[in-house]
Amino acid sequence: RTHSIVIAAALAAVSSSITHAFTLNINQPAKRTYAARIQLESRRSGNDDSASDSLTHLQSSIISRSTFLATAASASLFTTIPISSALAENDGETTKVKFVLDNEGVESAVTATLHKSWSPIGYQHFLDTVSTSYYTNCPIFRVIPGFVAQFGLNPDPSITASNSKPIKDDPKNRSNSRLTLTYATAGPNTRTTQIFINLADNAFLDGQGFTPFGELDALPEIYGGYGEGAPRGKGPNQIDLKVKGEAAMANFPKMTRIKRIEVVE
Repeated sequence: RTHSIVIAAALAAVSSSITHAFTLNINQPAKRTYAARIQLESRRSGNDDSASDSLTHLQSSIISRSTFLATAASASLFTTIPISSALAENDGETTKVKFVLDNEGVESAVTATLHKSWSPIGYQHFLDTVSTSYYTNCPIFRVIPGFVAQFGLNPDPSITASNSKPIKDDPKNRSNSRLTLTYATAGPNTRTTQIFINLADNAFLDGQGFTPFGELDALPEIYGGYGEGAPRGKGPNQIDLKVKGEAAMANFPKMTRIKRIEVVE
């Protein structure tokens, strides 16, 4: 674990300029409107419990599906690309973790740095969940190139259910830049176990309650051929995964699995 001292104002200016320069070339008002509509539909479902399908509904799509499904249709594997963590500085506690992944029997690994100062509650919740081996054999079930790769449903539905208690929101201290790790949410104070990797600079998510708590050191190999989940796409239906677990996951054998997540320092 490391500690560092930063000049907050300077970093904020750098982060803002970088995010603006590399934000996805998609109409921003349209993305915000679509996200707001999905959130409204989730709340109208009449189920505000984050353990319910309202969370699954919101997590199934945030941005205009037509834009990303067209890209997802031609996707197969993302390539491992080393990057520098230019914005990884913080003024508090950090923890390194290693994701060990499995692509149809081919194992790979990537490290991530978790930042307590970015999201204190999310940071601790992730470490607590990792300590129970919750993410072992979880699939990365929703992969939309140029947007996100999402995971967090256990092959055993009873384990998913027993870890569905929500946590409170954190202050928004960090932008959803490329390779950051962020909890999915269905509205205020609804984070549980589902997490997405930002595959691009998704700054438009910053004002919608999506608060990063860590950052991958590189982009690992992740199978993206299934794309968006059903019913909007051809990928696995999140409700099926949540209710049926491995029985539903087995229908999508190429999904990248998280073999384990371990704390390394």
